[in-house]
Amino acid sequence: MTQPSPHNHDALTLSLPEALKEIPGWLVHRQKVPYYSNGANRGTNGTPADRANLSTFNDALARLKNGGNYSGLGLAMLPDWGIVALDFDDKQGEGLHPLAAEAERLTYCEISPSGKGRRAFFQGSMPDISLPGKIEIFHGSRYVTVTGNRINTLDIEPLSQDFADKLRAAITGNRTTPGQRQAISQTFIDDKTKAELRSALASMRADDRDLWQRMGHALKTIGDEGRALWLEWSQTSEKYNAADASRVWESFKPTSTGHQAVFAEAQRQGWLNPLAGATPQEQGNEPGGDPVQSVDLICGSDIKPEPVEWFWDGWLAAGKVHILGGAPGTGKTSIAMALAATVTTGGRWPDGTRSPVGNVVIWSGEDAPEDVLVPRLLQSDADVNRVYFVGDVRENGEKRSFDPARDIKPLRRKLAVLGSVKLLIVDPIVSAVAGDSHKNAEVRRSLQPLADLAASMRFALVGITHFSKGTSGREPVERLTGSLAFGALARVVMVAAKHQEQGEDGRTTRVFIRAKSNIGPDDGGFEYGLHQAELKTHPGIFVSSVLWGKVLEGSAREILATADTTGDDGEGGTLPDAKQFLSDLLSDGPMPVNAIKADANGAGYSWATIKRAKKALGIKPSKEGMKSGWVWQMPGREAAKTILENAKMLKNPEDAQQKEVSTFGKIEHLRDESDMVEVEI
Repeated sequence: MTQPSPHNHDALTLSLPEALKEIPGWLVHRQKVPYYSNGANRGTNGTPADRANLSTFNDALARLKNGGNYSGLGLAMLPDWGIVALDFDDKQGEGLHPLAAEAERLTYCEISPSGKGRRAFFQGSMPDISLPGKIEIFHGSRYVTVTGNRINTLDIEPLSQDFADKLRAAITGNRTTPGQRQAISQTFIDDKTKAELRSALASMRADDRDLWQRMGHALKTIGDEGRALWLEWSQTSEKYNAADASRVWESFKPTSTGHQAVFAEAQRQGWLNPLAGATPQEQGNEPGGDPVQSVDLICGSDIKPEPVEWFWDGWLAAGKVHILGGAPGTGKTSIAMALAATVTTGGRWPDGTRSPVGNVVIWSGEDAPEDVLVPRLLQSDADVNRVYFVGDVRENGEKRSFDPARDIKPLRRKLAVLGSVKLLIVDPIVSAVAGDSHKNAEVRRSLQPLADLAASMRFALVGITHFSKGTSGREPVERLTGSLAFGALARVVMVAAKHQEQGEDGRTTRVFIRAKSNIGPDDGGFEYGLHQAELKTHPGIFVSSVLWGKVLEGSAREILATADTTGDDGEGGTLPDAKQFLSDLLSDGPMPVNAIKADANGAGYSWATIKRAKKALGIKPSKEGMKSGWVWQMPGREAAKTILENAKMLKNPEDAQQKEVSTFGKIEHLRDESDMVEVEI
C-alpha cells in the first residue's frame, strides 16, 4: 500500500485517531525542536505556563499550514493524557526491534518523520525509559512527533501487561549488556539538567565543526531531547545548514561519557553553572517557574497581525486593561453597572452600536452586591443571570476575603469554568496592588497578572479609581490616584465628571469622556445623568441608574476644564475658592477687568473659573464712561452707594451734586455686611 508523505496535512486530518486529536496538548516543531502554536519555544514540560500554551489539534494544524517553516506536529506527553508512545528506530542499521512488528498488530501505528522508524500509541502508562537507538518510551515527559502516516487500521488500544513486560525486558532485562545499561541510565534527563545543558552549550561556539560534532555525539545518548538541544545550539552558527545538521546527527554514535561531556567541555572553556544552588522554582521544577535561562524569542515573521477586537468600538476592547476615573460622587460605579448591563443583554451602547452578549464578573471592595450593585444592575435592565460577584476564597479548609493581589490563579480557574466572560470590573483597582500604590514598579508588578489574565481569556478589564486632590486643570491621566503606572498600563482611560451648577432644566450635567487610548481615538464622550427611581420589582428600594445624553466633541482636558469651572472637583471646590478670591479682591471697591485678570492668573485661577465665580456672585460688569474700561464690583457695593447718595440728597440737596464723596462715607460699617447682601441676592 502506498504511504502518504510524513508531513502530509491530509494524513494528519484523516488518518489520525480521534483519541489523539482530542488531546489539548499539541505543538508544532521545526527539525524536531518544539514550539507552541504562538511561535514561542516550548518551556518547561508540564508547568502551568506550559499547559496554558499548548494547543488543540486544529489550532496546531492551522499553524503548520499557515507558515513559519515548521516541519510537522508534536504531542506533549503528560501523564494526564493516559497515553504511551513508543518510538522504534534503526539507528545502528540492524533493522527495527522485533517488538515493532508486534506493536503493529496490537494498536495504532504510523511511520516516523524519518520514514525509517515506527511510532505506536497505547492507552496506559509506563516509565519514560529507552534502549538507545532502538526503543524510546514516552509517557510523562518531553514530546513526540506525530505524522498521521498510518500503517494499520487499528485504533489506540490499551497497553496489555504482557506487552509492557516485554518492553521492560527489552530495555532493562538480563539480555542487555552493562554498557547498554549505562547508556540507558543516561537517556532520561530532568528539566534542571536540560536547562543546564542549554546554558553550557550557549557558552560555546557552534561554528567550530570538531566541537560541534563532539557535542552531538555526547548528546546522542539522550535521544530526541539531545537532538533538539543540539539543533537549537547549531542554529547559533552562521554556517548552519538544516539538511547538513540532520544528516550529521543521524551519523552520531552515543559516547560512553554521555551528556556529561558537554558539561566538562563547557567548564574547560570557563562556563559556570548558573543553576548551581538555585531554588526549585528557578530550576523549573515547581509550577510557575521556567528555567532562568529560558527566554522566549518570537520571530516577527511568525506573528500574524490581528485587529483589535472591540466590544464597544473605541471604548472597550477584548483582552485590554481600561481605567475609569473621576471624583467622588460622579457616578463611576453606576456607569460601570450600566456597561455591565449592556454586555449581559447584548444591548446598545450610548452611540447606538450593539454589544456582544457575555458574562460579567465583578469584584467590589467598596459596595455590597445586595443593597447597591444588584439594585443598580436591575435598574439598568441587566440580565443578572449573567452577572457573577467574586466572593470569599477557601484555603486550607478556611475562608478568607478575596485579594486581587494574590488570588489571580484561583480566579482564572473559576473564569475558565464559567466561560464566555466579556467584562471583569475591579472596584477599586488600587486593591489589586500588594505594595505601595504610588510606586510605578510595584503597581506594574501587581497589575501585570490581571493584565495577563485579561489578555489570555480575552475579556475587557475595567478598573475603577478616584482623582487625586488638588489636581484640577492637569492632564486627566495625571489626575488618577496613585502612581502614573495606573494610566500607563491601561490601554484606554475613561473619566467621569460633573458640573456643580444646575442647568435651566434643573438637572446637573455630567460628562463621560475618553482621556487616553493607545489603540483608538482618544477624545470625545457623552453627557449623562443619574436618574433616581424605585425598583419596580422591589418596592421600597430606590436606586440610581445612568441615562445617556448627547455626544460630546473635543479633548478630555477641554471638556473637563468646562466641568471644573462650573463645579467642584470632588475634593473641596474650585468654584467656591474662586468665589472667595473674587469677593476678597473686590472688597475695597470696583476694579478694572484687566487688573482682575492679572491677579487671578497670579493666584493660579483660569479666567473661565473666575467668570463662573462672577456669575455665581451676581457681579455685573459696568463702564463709568465712554473712554473708560470695564470694571467689576460686588453687587452690595452698588446698593450701598445708592442708599448713601439718597440720604445725602434728602439732608442737603446741594450735596447731591458733589463729585468727590466716599462710596460709603459715614456708613462704612456696611462694608462688613457685603457677604450678607450677596447671600440675600
